[in-house]
Amino acid sequence: MDFNAETTGESIDLPLSENPSSECLKSSPACRAWLPLSNLQWTQLARNLPPPKREPKLKHLRKGGRPRHDDRLCFEALLWLLAHGASWRRLPQDFGHRSTLHERISQWAFSGLLARLWIHYLSQQSPNEIAFWKKCLRSRPKGHAFAVLETVTRIVL
Repeated sequence: MDFNAETTGESIDLPLSENPSSECLKSSPACRAWLPLSNLQWTQLARNLPPPKREPKLKHLRKGGRPRHDDRLCFEALLWLLAHGASWRRLPQDFGHRSTLHERISQWAFSGLLARLWIHYLSQQSPNEIAFWKKCLRSRPKGHAFAVLETVTRIVL
């Protein structure tokens, strides 16, 4: 599944069948404000992320395991959860496994990275969109990461 938008930064127009929030889009007009990040938005947000770790050149020194989950999908999953007020269990599989996403977002929250990403994300939003996110945070899911977002929003705005 590809969430990439035009490089112009315009919002993307995904068919309902490809949109992870298609269930919500059909039923609730409030959820229509949520869209995946455009390439321009993500490029600006990604500047706040630490550089990826380099793999050793020698094959026998490389660690095994699965490749790292996409940071963009992790942030979009967070936005989806906020916009829908849903629990981690209701997160669509299109974003990846919920335990992987929960672990990454929790790491971001405890390291302070989530607060920086959220501040930068809100700085790109219109006043109406900021009001939408404030409303979403009032009825947010439980958890440390969401409490961080709520606190940062209250302080910054």
